Amino acid sequence: MDDRARGRIEAGPVLAAVGAALLLVSLFLDWYEEVGTAWEVFEVWDVVLAALALVTLYSAFEEISGREPLAERLLPLVGVVAFVIVLSQLINDPPAATDAAADTGIWLALAGSALMAVGGILTSSHISIALVTDGARTETRATEPLERER
Repeated sequence: MDDRARGRIEAGPVLAAVGAALLLVSLFLDWYEEVGTAWEVFEVWDVVLAALALVTLYSAFEEISGREPLAERLLPLVGVVAFVIVLSQLINDPPAATDAAADTGIWLALAGSALMAVGGILTSSHISIALVTDGARTETRATEPLERER
């Protein structure tokens, strides 16, 4: 019986989808103090990160729904690329945010892109961490008690 038919959802695509949602939300939060959101700071990276997050969401939902997606090859690559972009902007401020301190948005983006990468790697490496959704329980059989010695 197929894993999805039994109510199992692999954790890799779920982690990737959660990370992509965090990355999308982070784009609307301040990345640098007194400078603004990712949409205000970047010229191109904001659009690239949004596209990577949307591709991840699509691929993850394709994987979760049981269709034959490209997720196995696509999710790790997209997640690692997003993580490298966010990390590079944390290390080397963009011109619009020179000498500005990092704010909430960039930390959320870093966490989201890391989840995207980890979820993608779990998906492609076939490490099975699954969430069981059908409420199945392990059956145990009662055994007869040992008779006391008299």
